[in-house]
Amino acid sequence: MLCRLLEIPRSVYYFYKNKPLTATEIRNNKLKKKISTIFFTNKQRYGATKIHQVLLKEGISVSLKHVQKLMKQLNLRSIVVKKYRPQRSNKPIISKENLLNQDFSTETICEKWAADITYIPTKKNGWCYLSSIMDLHTKKIISYTFSKRMTVDCVIQTLNKAKIHYHIPEGMILHTDLGSQYTAREVEQWLKTNKIRHSYSRKGTPYDNAGIESFHASLKKEEVYTTSYSDFEEANRALFSYIEGFYNRNRIHSSIHYLTPQEFEELAKEKSFSPVRLFIKTFRQFWLKGFFYWLFAWIVSVIMIFDCFFFIRFSYGKWLIPLFVLLACLSVSFSINCWYFQVRNPASKPNQVLRIAFYYTLKKWYVSLLDFLLLTSLFLFFFVKPQWCILLGPSIVFGLIYFNNRKLMRTMDL
Repeated sequence: MLCRLLEIPRSVYYFYKNKPLTATEIRNNKLKKKISTIFFTNKQRYGATKIHQVLLKEGISVSLKHVQKLMKQLNLRSIVVKKYRPQRSNKPIISKENLLNQDFSTETICEKWAADITYIPTKKNGWCYLSSIMDLHTKKIISYTFSKRMTVDCVIQTLNKAKIHYHIPEGMILHTDLGSQYTAREVEQWLKTNKIRHSYSRKGTPYDNAGIESFHASLKKEEVYTTSYSDFEEANRALFSYIEGFYNRNRIHSSIHYLTPQEFEELAKEKSFSPVRLFIKTFRQFWLKGFFYWLFAWIVSVIMIFDCFFFIRFSYGKWLIPLFVLLACLSVSFSINCWYFQVRNPASKPNQVLRIAFYYTLKKWYVSLLDFLLLTSLFLFFFVKPQWCILLGPSIVFGLIYFNNRKLMRTMDL
């Protein structure tokens, strides 16, 4: 009846009705399921950008635009709230030294901390208060205290918790606002005893303490505003679950290269290792995968070197030697870049490792050339002057390890 009304053959109707899904549609359906799982596993807190990064970490190659398109089709949107608008106060401004001065850059952990107190509403106990401290290097909440009263003891308790778990270097900066809890004599004495410099935000300028303010904003829009707590105990359990279970260990941050604060802290601690120790640690972790990449590279290099010695005897063969040297250089660099990419993306598939390594081998050709020159000099010393190899060989080997692992740590931007 419908076909007669629309004047189309019945075969056309059944063709489109029973038409099998294309490969693209099948892949999109799988991606939609994966995106939905990530979205709801993280309690609707992740937007397209973070979901895209999670997919890449799991070895799924997809563009950000495609993730945005699929999320729009699924009608998925992350939880959002209105931006905080600071209000200026007419009260006299208390002058305190601002050591931080909105310079949030750091070199290592326990260099700059930021602390603040925020309000958490409950039905039975009314307003409760969360005092927390963030390490500005890792964005990790290293200590927090949840209390029914906003007192100086609450702040000192939070500081003592941080002191138990972290070594406080002399001259470290703690940045806070001008709240009465942080300007109290007891807090100033505690900081002086532990040789910590106290930095204060300007009056009515929360941007001076943007790190911890950003955490509290995320806490409110991703947890507090999505539910209501009946009493203090329920709120305390929910905050523990969010901070320790999600924020520190599962929530990725764009400012630390889409790693979790816990992951970035572990990488920052590894930076204190010597490059040789970092090489041994990563080699143990990836030796089985990396063995095949290194084996391929060294076989190609050895073949190219023997070809050089073979063709050098012929007049026409001398023109091929630069090509063999280039291929050997590229193969060594290719294997090293494969290892770099494995270290930074452990969940990546072999084809992705090979593709990215090949790209960086051609892009960073000067690094490949330096690696090859150092290795060539090592082999030449071994064959021409063995005594030189005994003296200089260890230095060249450690130089290679140091050079390449320093490059690795710079690419991680620790």
